[in-house]
Amino acid sequence: MASSLLKTKLFIPPAHPSLVPRSRLVDAIEFGVRNGHRFTLVAAPAGFGKTTAVSTWASACNRHVAWLSLDEGDNEETLFWAYVIAAIQSAVPEFGDDLLVSLTTAPPVPVQGILAELINEMASLQEPFTLVLDDYHVINNPRIHERLSFLLDHQPHTLHIIIATRADPPIPLARLRARRLLTELRVDDLRFSRQETKIFLNEVMELGLSAEDVDLLEARTEGWSVGLLLAAQSMQGREDKHAFITAFSGSQHFILEYLIEEVLDQQPPERRSFLLQTAILDRLCGTLCDAVLDTQGSEQTLRLLSKDNLFLIPLDQQHIWYRYHHLFADLLVNALHKEFSKGEVLALHQRSSRWYQAAGEMDKAVKYALSGKDFERAADLLENNIEQMIARGQVKILLGWLGALPEEVIQSRPRLLMHQGWVVFLSGKVQQAAKILLLAKQALQSIPAGEGRDLLHGRLSALLGTITSLTRNLPAAVMEAEEALTVLPEEALVFRARAKRVLGVCAALQGNMEQALDHLAHAKALASQGGNTFLTSEILSQMATVRKHEGKLSLAWQAYQQILDLYDQPEQFSSACLGYVGMAEITLERNDLPEARRCLEQGIELCQKGSIGYVLQPAYLIGGLLQYALGDEQAALERIQKGEALSRIGGGSLESILGLAWFQTRLYLQLGDMDKARAWAEGRSLPGEWSFKDMPLVLDEMHQSLLAHVYLKAGELERVLGICEQICPQAEAGGRLARVIELSLFRAAALQGLGRPEEAQVAFEQCLVLAEPAGYVRLFVETGEAVMPLLLTAVESGEHIAYAGRILAAFEGKLESRSAVQEGLVEPLTERELDVLRLMCDGHSNQRIADELIVSVNTVKKHTSNIYGKLGVKNRAQAVLHAREIQLV
Repeated sequence: MASSLLKTKLFIPPAHPSLVPRSRLVDAIEFGVRNGHRFTLVAAPAGFGKTTAVSTWASACNRHVAWLSLDEGDNEETLFWAYVIAAIQSAVPEFGDDLLVSLTTAPPVPVQGILAELINEMASLQEPFTLVLDDYHVINNPRIHERLSFLLDHQPHTLHIIIATRADPPIPLARLRARRLLTELRVDDLRFSRQETKIFLNEVMELGLSAEDVDLLEARTEGWSVGLLLAAQSMQGREDKHAFITAFSGSQHFILEYLIEEVLDQQPPERRSFLLQTAILDRLCGTLCDAVLDTQGSEQTLRLLSKDNLFLIPLDQQHIWYRYHHLFADLLVNALHKEFSKGEVLALHQRSSRWYQAAGEMDKAVKYALSGKDFERAADLLENNIEQMIARGQVKILLGWLGALPEEVIQSRPRLLMHQGWVVFLSGKVQQAAKILLLAKQALQSIPAGEGRDLLHGRLSALLGTITSLTRNLPAAVMEAEEALTVLPEEALVFRARAKRVLGVCAALQGNMEQALDHLAHAKALASQGGNTFLTSEILSQMATVRKHEGKLSLAWQAYQQILDLYDQPEQFSSACLGYVGMAEITLERNDLPEARRCLEQGIELCQKGSIGYVLQPAYLIGGLLQYALGDEQAALERIQKGEALSRIGGGSLESILGLAWFQTRLYLQLGDMDKARAWAEGRSLPGEWSFKDMPLVLDEMHQSLLAHVYLKAGELERVLGICEQICPQAEAGGRLARVIELSLFRAAALQGLGRPEEAQVAFEQCLVLAEPAGYVRLFVETGEAVMPLLLTAVESGEHIAYAGRILAAFEGKLESRSAVQEGLVEPLTERELDVLRLMCDGHSNQRIADELIVSVNTVKKHTSNIYGKLGVKNRAQAVLHAREIQLV
């Protein structure tokens, strides 16, 4: 990819030899640079000489200038910043070599991961330099605007930025203006003055106009440089120039159209034909134009056009590459479609495609093949390059191109159809992807029998199995996976890994956790051997999910950590999002909110970068609960809504259905909205035809646990006990201890509410024994105040004191007794009392403390009484909680 960066975008446009001197514009830019302004904005409609003004300053200044001419293709964030670095390198050699490599290799490193490093490397430069972004109005990617704003906020003092644009960019201009760090050149600055108009018309263009005609033309064009240029071009050779000027009327748009027609009418037929037929090209060079026109001599024609007028803009110092002025090109294209047949226009695009293919620029080759409706060639090009494009993360571009191909073309090509299904799946549309892959499998019959068909058959079965495992039809998924393993050769490591992964996922959903881990370990070994890091990450994430079902959060954490360990810099690789999002969920459950937020923000960033929609959905849902825990209810609802939107796009996978209900219910329970919580848990709020019917065993257990939580909050305590009696034994027998932990807690709270405290404490003890090694905390907080009597009783019994203290701390002021806790100590604790307090916080009983300190139990009780009084608390649990809060231990 690095070699495909167009160097012609990095040259400062050379000044035309007949340029009108406009020193006032150069002086205005130079004044801002020399007086510490950080940013120069040159903003005006097309044709006002923005690029000319900036390039004139750049050519004259005694300063390093990095120039980047932007086009619509630069809205890919990675490509944009790769070009920025390449532009700086053109002015400051050897700048950012490592950064450019990171951005231009597949898969590219996320921009977020290297932006700080880019700024730091800019700051290390000894000499000041200017970065010019020309035609910035073509950028519509909000992520690029955000990153540029970040760069402005942390801009090194050696860097000055100039943006030339038709519209104000969405960056903090008001703040820069208020801090007097902004230089602005706008329409009124860029208009030709009367003196400049006179010099241009009479000295440069040698029209010999009267002062009256100069004034009239200036008024008609309002100092618009392109209007003046085109008017001058039209008047050359005319005898009655005054009549021509008098005839001008209307808006700038109509003036431009009128003048284009006048100019074109005066061009020799061959030159006119050249202009129209090459207008389809974003950039022009001699050999490309020769190929498009099926002729010779285009290089000479381009040089003559460049010499005779300003319609053609050189893109390099050697005058090899050019482009037309954008407005001029648009109007040339309109004239092309009026004067040439549809077939002739399509042929121009088709010849362009062939030239770009020969030049090795496949993206352009596909683009022009599609524009020329040469769909078979476009399909050929896509088939040969789609895997590399997927590896580069170009999912959005592929979706657009595949969408532009007629269905019959794709459906006649099983291999391309298979790739289309996978691209659609990666975008997050599960059901649609499954339908496409089934069509691909049917289309296999059109391929002659042999190894090629068998290999494609095996790949398709592995992919179909992957997608089918996300639906209710687990037997079909297993069948596809086993079929893939039968057909695929042993050396097809990656696709065999996908098939084994399917078997692992299905085993896990059916409740066989040991078998699931065996399949997944085998799949991981195959994927690792095959060098597919992304698939290895997916398999490790699935292994973590199994561990979470087992209630072993520490082992799940280790699996997520292994994902990050696959990369030297995990924050720079999209597939590491699986590790970060998984870690965020675990750290949230453990109530480490700062770390949960860090992991989740990094995970979401990587999800968005890699267009990994199926990970972004749970990330937003986890974010909803995290925002609530942080105290921002509105942000919590917004995150949950984003997750819901992605779930709907997902098309109804099991993960989308249950995941959406799971997080929605939990959030609404905390918000106290029982109606919405119940509607989600019972399936009445599920989108479309979604339902909880026929869920696999493990997901059904999760759903029943969710219902028990809702019934507990609603006071329907007997229903809670009924679910617990049904689910707990089977979950415990299958080693799915996460459900046992949840349901033991709900059962304990229900028994407490029914006036059966002894039974409640037994159930609560079972919950604590299983939950403490994993570090569950938010589960208790979300269950609510019903947990408090059980926690306090457990603490008073001398068991689980440290663990209970962490849980109590997470309630954040929900204890009624917290109002009695003082901000400071009534009296400082003695050294012995501090020793006793430390042992209390470690969870030791009074007898154990007495043994440790070699004192009597009565002495310990006396010390604890003093500690309670000095801390302003009433019992051991509150003492431990307050001591931790004020960091006394």
